[in-house]
Amino acid sequence: MLQGGQEAEMNKPSLRAGTILALAATLILLVTAACASAPDSGPLTDPAVEATAAESTAANAAAAKTPAHPASMPDLTVDGPFPRFTPEEIVASGYPDHMHAFYWKDWTPLADDGVPYGPGVICDGFKFLDPEGLDLAEGSMGWGRFRIDHDPGWDACQIAPFLELCDYARVRVRDLLGLATTDTLAMVCADDLDSYLADSGYGNWRLFKLDGDTAIIEPVPVLVARTLVGHAAVDLVTRWTLRENTGDSLPAWFEFGIAAYLADYGVHLANYMAFARQQGPVLMDVAAIDDALAAPPADDPETDRWNWRRARYCSFLMAWRLVEDNGGIAALRELLADVAGGRSFDSACRRVYDRDADRLAADLDPARLGEHFSEGYMPVNPARQPQPATAPEIERNAVTR
Repeated sequence: MLQGGQEAEMNKPSLRAGTILALAATLILLVTAACASAPDSGPLTDPAVEATAAESTAANAAAAKTPAHPASMPDLTVDGPFPRFTPEEIVASGYPDHMHAFYWKDWTPLADDGVPYGPGVICDGFKFLDPEGLDLAEGSMGWGRFRIDHDPGWDACQIAPFLELCDYARVRVRDLLGLATTDTLAMVCADDLDSYLADSGYGNWRLFKLDGDTAIIEPVPVLVARTLVGHAAVDLVTRWTLRENTGDSLPAWFEFGIAAYLADYGVHLANYMAFARQQGPVLMDVAAIDDALAAPPADDPETDRWNWRRARYCSFLMAWRLVEDNGGIAALRELLADVAGGRSFDSACRRVYDRDADRLAADLDPARLGEHFSEGYMPVNPARQPQPATAPEIERNAVTR
């Protein structure tokens, strides 16, 4: 699995029939072009939850011995229960990842109140379905709240996956966070990685550049080949929707962390850190995370790659612990509803989490709490379709808050 410019070569996913040859030709061209001070209110985690988690560990020990496929691990729901996994299960299997099933042979489009949405609605592999409501013009494609302008030389079904996944992300964000928007996100798909760098100023480890209701994205076929297209679309739409509803009220660690959390980005981010640890410590404190996420790209590409990926990983850890260990999605929805309704982030934190924003961040600081695991790559390739005989599911544990 080739991950975001990481030097280690990994296995690539199996694409639908008819996609591989066309995509290979596309990638040859792309690669060629790319080369030319708050009161103390006690511990954040409820001791009763910790005790129940310890009891649950024994019940889940058998599942924790064998790595589960990331797609077989429970996905996010509003009702939970939370945490979804014991520490032992995370160590054994890594983080969940449900952003690759779109390319597996048994995938079928989802339905929202009877209306199909997500991957497989515009194209089935490279078979163009021309669904009602698709706004198709030369070098441009619009679907619902999303539009992509692109080189007319791209086939429609080379671009469609990102539009389909943006619509999938719209429903995921609405259902999990309770947030929506009536605006349209206008995206420009770069022709190749050189033009992406020239137009956005970003290296390929930053998958898109979001500015208001517009975004520049890496070439969609490249994101597909890197097995990052689902993560990128959900990451982008989550951040866009958060900003549409809360403006600039959210700290960087929260915005970027919650986006990575909803995008099931943990497996990839942890794998990047397996490589980055060869260069030094990967954990950052909250101030360093916010600074790295808000800063423009560093002049030195390797410095920027290093700082960006560390900050994304650390913000993901903060978001994971915020949701999984402290009230689940329901509490997160309350906080976001408060901020969208006009409360300050600090005031919303006090009401929902019983501490101010600074104390909340300090209690989630990865530099203090550490990692769930600190060496090696994730045990299972999330892009490879699981086989029943080798991919036991982790049952939802009984830990509730």
